[in-house]
Amino acid sequence: EYGLFELDAAGETDFEKPVVAGSGGGAGSGGLSEAEIYGVLGMGFVPPELREGRWEVEWFEDGGAVVESGAAKGSEAGSKASKKTVDLVEISDIKGVVHAHTNWSDGQPTLEELARACVAAGYEYLGLTDHSKSAGYAGGLSIERVREQWDEVDRVQELLDSEGVTFRIFKGIESDILVDGSLDYPDEILEGFDFVIASVHSSLDQPMDKLMKRYEKALSHPATTMLGHPSGRLLLRRDAMAVDFPALIEMAGKAGVAIELNASPYRLDIDWRWGELMRKHGVRTSINPDAHTLEGIDDIQYGVGIARKAGFSRGDVLNTMNAAEFGAWLARRKG
Repeated sequence: EYGLFELDAAGETDFEKPVVAGSGGGAGSGGLSEAEIYGVLGMGFVPPELREGRWEVEWFEDGGAVVESGAAKGSEAGSKASKKTVDLVEISDIKGVVHAHTNWSDGQPTLEELARACVAAGYEYLGLTDHSKSAGYAGGLSIERVREQWDEVDRVQELLDSEGVTFRIFKGIESDILVDGSLDYPDEILEGFDFVIASVHSSLDQPMDKLMKRYEKALSHPATTMLGHPSGRLLLRRDAMAVDFPALIEMAGKAGVAIELNASPYRLDIDWRWGELMRKHGVRTSINPDAHTLEGIDDIQYGVGIARKAGFSRGDVLNTMNAAEFGAWLARRKG
């Protein structure tokens, strides 16, 4: 915490010999920047979010580098030749708002208000996900109201198109994962959505074996696009469910299902500590605000911070795709 110092003959810190800029590892003048400190130590620049003493020390010692518009870009330490690079996601990379609620269920804004707020914030698309019918406490949509909402989406889309606004609304749902692992609509309704976020909202105290069978069935359903807030935790209010995360991540990888990073500051779920394992299994994420108000869109910034801490690059995050790319990815998922 006091600086970087040479070692004496006994291998102890010599506080009389600080390592300073331009010293080449010896005496000199001026202070060291963070990037220079890592360079002296033979490492690439480690972004602050990654400094946890986990995988990152070995990775950056072995030639790893970050490619981003941060403090290290252009520095000798941050731009040294390396095939091991990661472009940590930034808030400017997020192109769409995925997982948001309107007054069709338990959100405050109308669909048009939410869409226009997304446009004003510079996003290219909205992935609409009101609650499904079993979520009666949250005004979940009956099958009849689902069809009515689809008509409303078409109306608002046509209105924006007529105004020359380049923006796309995707028809999604946050479908409850029922106690037996089923999704909350018959298949013919689920097939009508562009995408489905499957989430657990009930029976949160299930023992691990039953909960994992529940998740396994939900993940295996062809309509499931991504898993919502997988631990079910509410920070400082409710503990996480008994989830076997290594098993869940492996299941998601085999099923090709994404796991959201719920950016609500009450959730921040999936926890950043599982980022390395998600990357290992090829599981992508989506940084989702779970917005219930217009202001809730801005929670994406918290999710980006957690995603960076998890080591997620732009390519790991689905909603860094533009509207056309995201739509094409959803179409491929549906087959």
